[in-house]
Amino acid sequence: LAGDVPAARTHAEEALAISREIGDPVAEAVSLEGLGRLALREGDVPAATALLEQALARQQAAGDRSGEASVRYRLAEAQIALGDLAEAWREAERALAIVEAWRSGVAGEDLRAFYLAKVQDYFGLAIDILMRMHEANPAGGHDRRAFEVAERSRARALLESLGGARLRIRRAVD
Repeated sequence: LAGDVPAARTHAEEALAISREIGDPVAEAVSLEGLGRLALREGDVPAATALLEQALARQQAAGDRSGEASVRYRLAEAQIALGDLAEAWREAERALAIVEAWRSGVAGEDLRAFYLAKVQDYFGLAIDILMRMHEANPAGGHDRRAFEVAERSRARALLESLGGARLRIRRAVD
């Protein structure tokens, strides 16, 4: 379905109807997020925002923190499209806080490394937002915060890489 927005929308709407019928709030949230992403892709930011806010409410009610982070990432993208960089930064910051907290709860060093690789886009979006804020207000210190986010991302990746190396050494020794 790559590039076929009408077909993707049809499938997402069908998935949404099924998830509502069976009472699965997480599946409903995922469907709403998918519809929000499609609306963003088409440039309908108000519709995207409304769909994403519904998805966020369902993810929060279900306690799905990873899903919540994903929706917050998309909300940050929507806020960029609206030109509200301050709100985009708040959403990106919330998403980062969730994924960083989740990282420590992921069992196994290999899985943590995989999870961190999966969420690198979150760090990239946060840096992009901060650099846009810096362009708009060079004296605001946003470039420094962007650098801190970049270094935090690199430090996490290095720690996970070292942890994976330690695990491979232990396995080789045993």
